[in-house]
Amino acid sequence: MPGLKLTLMNEHDVEQMRQGLNDLVYSLRFRVADDVMAAVKATVLAIELTLPAGGAPGMSEIDPTVMLIRQTALHYLPEALNSYLALPRALAESEPVQDGKTAREVLIGELDLIAQKMRDTASAMYHNDADQLLANARFLQDRFSTENLNVPKVDLGYNHGEDEPTR
Repeated sequence: MPGLKLTLMNEHDVEQMRQGLNDLVYSLRFRVADDVMAAVKATVLAIELTLPAGGAPGMSEIDPTVMLIRQTALHYLPEALNSYLALPRALAESEPVQDGKTAREVLIGELDLIAQKMRDTASAMYHNDADQLLANARFLQDRFSTENLNVPKVDLGYNHGEDEPTR
């Protein structure tokens, strides 16, 4: 069986990454058991939680969190699936390979681990962004509080009660 390849024209393009993940899920139809497919979909959804919303700028090349997300989507997930797909399905679902677990159970455990790490990452990213929002709100409240708003009165040349400036 041919392996999976998550190929992107530009790995920094969030929409291409989303499309690649959707293509990966689609390529697994009829090739894996329902519980494996459910675990793959949950993992892809968890990865997508970490991606910027539509229209947001691309992903930073130097941010270690972004590098983890990219590696997970482009390498860790496809490699786990490729290793599983290389096994005969009947044996992968029935023959124990580790501690009495079948290859299918091992794969589902790997997918659950990836999904949990991506959910944790998404939560940390959310809280970081929320902290930045709150810091900005505190700054604006401080900056524009009436106590700090010492705007000097400037005579604009208008006579009180008239519409025309004095000359």
